[in-house]
Amino acid sequence: MATEGRPAAYNVVARFPGPERAREAIGALERAGVEARAISLSGPGIRRAEERQGEVRAREGAALGWLGRRLVMGSGIGAVLGGVAGVAAVLAVRGELPALVTAMAALGGGILGGGVGGFLSGVGGLRASEPWELTFEPRAEGPVDVGVHADAVAIVDRATEVLAELEPIALRRSGPPGRSGPPGPRP
Repeated sequence: MATEGRPAAYNVVARFPGPERAREAIGALERAGVEARAISLSGPGIRRAEERQGEVRAREGAALGWLGRRLVMGSGIGAVLGGVAGVAAVLAVRGELPALVTAMAALGGGILGGGVGGFLSGVGGLRASEPWELTFEPRAEGPVDVGVHADAVAIVDRATEVLAELEPIALRRSGPPGRSGPPGPRP
């Protein structure tokens, strides 16, 4: 996903009154199968939001190292606790067992605990797509243009249908002759 329109062979751009409606359009386009990289956002509020996003991305980069360390630590702690729990469970059920069985219980518990610990410590790092995120930025006020740019006319045709259903302020297509201008019946 890029923010300023990047013309391709076929393009459609819909103007919405604000970021909330643009967010709705992005969600509808993605549900209809349009890839995020084919979607663009533009408008004065989006440019202000992108400036802020640059600051946020720099902080996220610094936080990535922290998240990695957190993931490793969570996995390690989970593995140790899982291994201890596995050995304790086997000993509680069967009493004294051969070293191999005890080691297998520790290994199984460690693997399970490491996976759970790593998942739980890293789950907070998930992100949504950039265009959708930008619509939440407080600086993204005012009209927002949502565009779809593709070399395949079928993608832009589908996007035009989806965007038209959302009743934008304006809807405009561009592309080869016979495919430009407002949407509607084409020769």
